[in-house]
Amino acid sequence: SLIFEKVGVSVMAGNFIILFANLFGTIPGFFLLKYVGRRPLLLWTMASVSFLYVIMSLAAIHDQPLILLVATSIVLFVLEIAVLPLGFLYINEACNYKALSIGVGANWFLLVLTGIGTGPLFAHKTLGPFAFLMFSGSNAVVLIILTLFMKETKDLSERQLAQLYLNDSDQYSAWGWSNKEVKIVSPVDGNVQLSLKLNKEKGSEINDVKPTNNE
Repeated sequence: SLIFEKVGVSVMAGNFIILFANLFGTIPGFFLLKYVGRRPLLLWTMASVSFLYVIMSLAAIHDQPLILLVATSIVLFVLEIAVLPLGFLYINEACNYKALSIGVGANWFLLVLTGIGTGPLFAHKTLGPFAFLMFSGSNAVVLIILTLFMKETKDLSERQLAQLYLNDSDQYSAWGWSNKEVKIVSPVDGNVQLSLKLNKEKGSEINDVKPTNNE
């Protein structure tokens, strides 16, 4: 509300701007997920948010409330494109139910901490104007981790999703496709059947490895 007052916008009008940015951010994300994929969309939006946080911090430091309001609206728009919805979508695709419960619980726990700590942080005389720089730094750390370890899940079958992080294969790694042998694991009647899939430039060959009576 302090930002709205400095800009000369009523609290109601300011909230409408924020809600408008949140709502319309979901529209491009709906289509981009289908054609771009999870990983590039998330990385690009996270990088954009880190940059915008720096702009917001500079606007707060130099007392430019209009720039701060515009940058805030753009941040919320970009967050709705991928960062916020993908947090739940990706973990559902790539994790089992145990990891899913831990991830969702951690997400809500951090949201509560953010909600509790953001107000006092912004109200602090010294740290307040630099709060967005702190957000930019933490966002950049997460961006680096995602760049190194996040794998693409777009257009993968349930079987491929189940083995995505199960072995050390680079087949669906952050660095693209490889020609290494990939162990594909799928449950069969309570047991585990291993298949070897060799990726080649022209097609692929699949050889099933089945246990014998001597094994």
